[in-house]
Amino acid sequence: MRAELAGVEGKDLEVQVARQAIYYACETRYESRTDERGYFRSELRYGKLQRTISLPVPVKNEEVKAECKNGILTLTLPKIEEARFKVVKLNFSDDIMVLTDSGSGTVVDVPVQKT
Repeated sequence: MRAELAGVEGKDLEVQVARQAIYYACETRYESRTDERGYFRSELRYGKLQRTISLPVPVKNEEVKAECKNGILTLTLPKIEEARFKVVKLNFSDDIMVLTDSGSGTVVDVPVQKT
């Protein structure tokens, strides 16, 4: 995941990663002062940002790698093994539907209700 956080340094960033969501928050501060020809000008800008992003699959939150460089937050989020897509093959016969999970090779017999 990448997020553009212009003007934010890593020390001003809070990131929390759960198994199914990411939360990040930061506060930007900018201050400019000039004193020219007897005039004093001061510009202040403050802003808060917080986001919560739901993840489509669970991740190994204890193995997340993060980097904040040049205002870009990059998170590497490894998926947990159970979250990888499984293929289930359905076989139909006259009275029994057979489910075969290709990952584990288990076969489950489910009786079909006839009406």
